[in-house]
Amino acid sequence: MSEGLEKEELIRRAAAWILENSPNARAAKVEIAATTPLLQEGLLDSLGLVDLLAFLEKATGNEIDLFELDEDEAMTLEGLCRSATGESPGPGPQ
Repeated sequence: MSEGLEKEELIRRAAAWILENSPNARAAKVEIAATTPLLQEGLLDSLGLVDLLAFLEKATGNEIDLFELDEDEAMTLEGLCRSATGESPGPGPQ
């Protein structure tokens, strides 16, 4: 996968990866949106999240620093893919 992978394309590929690799996601037959809470919805467990992080790192060529990963960022594809692409999070609630 290319270095300049756009966040939206990475989100699409990551959602497809989850549907292919997570028995819970396949059984639920859900559409995974960028903002779907992955752990809370039961689509991934902690090991599945680690596998997804490895997939994102391989796809982007970027390492995701777990110590720098914000808890909220780790809950959705949007946040994980933002971290994987090195994009800064948007402004928080005001």
